[in-house]
Amino acid sequence: MAVLTGDIATLVCKPHIDPDMGEMVLNGRMLQFLMKLDGSKDLGSMAEMLGLDLNTAKEISARLLDLKLISITDDSEPMLPGIFFEFITERLAIIAGPIAQLMVDDAIQELGGEKQKIPKNKAIELIDIFSRQILDDEQRAVFIQVVMKKLNEIN
Repeated sequence: MAVLTGDIATLVCKPHIDPDMGEMVLNGRMLQFLMKLDGSKDLGSMAEMLGLDLNTAKEISARLLDLKLISITDDSEPMLPGIFFEFITERLAIIAGPIAQLMVDDAIQELGGEKQKIPKNKAIELIDIFSRQILDDEQRAVFIQVVMKKLNEIN
């Protein structure tokens, strides 16, 4: 049986159906999971959408991997979308003015260099980088609250 270790919540899988596979038996949960799989949602989102806990999603994924009905995509770690960076830049511009874009570019460099390649799991670190640069406690608190809300909306 395929062994999925660690945090599977960020893994992204896609269906891999071979018409010459022959017959196999799937239970209802496995079939439902396979039908919802589209190659873009991470397994954590899939589990939540289907009302499964992560352990159950892990078991189903492992079984589907064994049956060669799914494969793990190369880009298993979801990235922060460009709209998130645009939003942060807008919020920082309210506080810091025209240097907001420079602040965002510097933070992106600190985390890896390319806006399109900052994983979602680095979002909190990114927010922390910006919040440390906001000296006013009230503005910092509002910034964190608004950006966290936006992050939850895009997840």
